[in-house]
Amino acid sequence: MEKSIIFPYTSNCKINLGLQILNKRNDNFHNLESIFVEIDLSDTLNFQKSEEFIFTSNDKHLSKLGNNTIISAYQKLESLYSGNDSYSIHLEKKIPMGAGLGGGSSNAATTLKALNSLWDLKLSDNKLIEIALSIGSDTPFFINGKNQYIEGKGDLLTPLLNLKLAQYYILIIDPGIHIDTKHAYQLLKKGLEVPKRHNKFLDYNNQVNWELLKNDFENVVFSTYPGISAVKKNLISGKVLYAGLSGSGSTVYGIFVNKEDALEASLLFPSYKTYLTSSIA
Repeated sequence: MEKSIIFPYTSNCKINLGLQILNKRNDNFHNLESIFVEIDLSDTLNFQKSEEFIFTSNDKHLSKLGNNTIISAYQKLESLYSGNDSYSIHLEKKIPMGAGLGGGSSNAATTLKALNSLWDLKLSDNKLIEIALSIGSDTPFFINGKNQYIEGKGDLLTPLLNLKLAQYYILIIDPGIHIDTKHAYQLLKKGLEVPKRHNKFLDYNNQVNWELLKNDFENVVFSTYPGISAVKKNLISGKVLYAGLSGSGSTVYGIFVNKEDALEASLLFPSYKTYLTSSIA
């Protein structure tokens, strides 16, 4: 087969504005509430026609793994809709892994959307979301991305069309610690009983109430990794509007009104990777 065209697809990540874990479900997942915000820190997935499906990456660790979310998404869609051209996928990885940013989930959703286009499957967003949920709890969000209120186990998605966050600057601080999400949930020790109060994180105008935001993972993650706790403490000592842990960590982010304040705050973390980003909506 002669060399074919490369089709690049952008795979953005997300931060959590607040995260409340309500209870453990009978299916061993957890009910949660959170605001997911898609930001412009991204990986790139390059698709190219090939004799067979091959996955490669600039990240040597991912290249050596026998499975990942991209492979799972490809094989899942191929099993449902066989008879299409094969594609190789090369992942240019930039989003930190195991950092609570949903990079793997985004990669899976991007794979589904790309193949839906390349294979001309004409699947609806609802169908893609259904398939995405079988891959991972955060994956459905990335089918449409932007700003959404997340409930259930990640399968109840409400677009927040009037939530405007693009005017803020988001500083991402990556301590370089990989936190296993499953283990983090175990540390929370949430039972089957649903709490009487839910924290909706939004005011009556469906805008973020910064004072209501909280992430249930912060207590367990900060007690285990004091260095991550120190990142948040350093951020809130400055001109930050809000600072918090994203997902189960280890990434901490700060929301800033002014770009200069965000850049100044980044200088507080010379030994960590930092990224200045913004919401895409």
